[in-house]
Amino acid sequence: MAQQQQMQVIVFKVGEELYCIDVAYIIGIEKMVSIARVPTGVQHIKGIINLRGNVIPVLSLRSKFGMPDVPVTEENRMLIVQYDDMLVALLADEVLEIEDVTEEKYFDAPRIVKSEDTKYVKGVINLKRGLVILIDHSELIPQNDQESMKEIVND
Repeated sequence: MAQQQQMQVIVFKVGEELYCIDVAYIIGIEKMVSIARVPTGVQHIKGIINLRGNVIPVLSLRSKFGMPDVPVTEENRMLIVQYDDMLVALLADEVLEIEDVTEEKYFDAPRIVKSEDTKYVKGVINLKRGLVILIDHSELIPQNDQESMKEIVND
């Protein structure tokens, strides 16, 4: 981050872990709606939703992060993000807050967590709640899966 540059992040829980995404990439935060299960062939996609006339695939962050599914609760939220010309809903257990992040709170992701499977880990942020993993949403879904998802949505 550049000198005195600041960003805001949305902090959310998946399991007992804390994650965040830069608010600049969040189109909206939605309460749970009924997910239509469709065979997608795309790993971690739970199905699709209709949100204000948009058909949006739903990515389970629990599944993506290797956690077992749990029943849906009132706290579950969908973070709506943009992938090129497609919206995707990221299913989180709970959205906690929006935090301001200054340069001194941000650290690049340690090499130990960098792998082909964890490209989405952009960095670590030291907040009052503890260390929070900054997610690069654009790396959550491999490019070939994004193409498959676009086909599903367009069908």
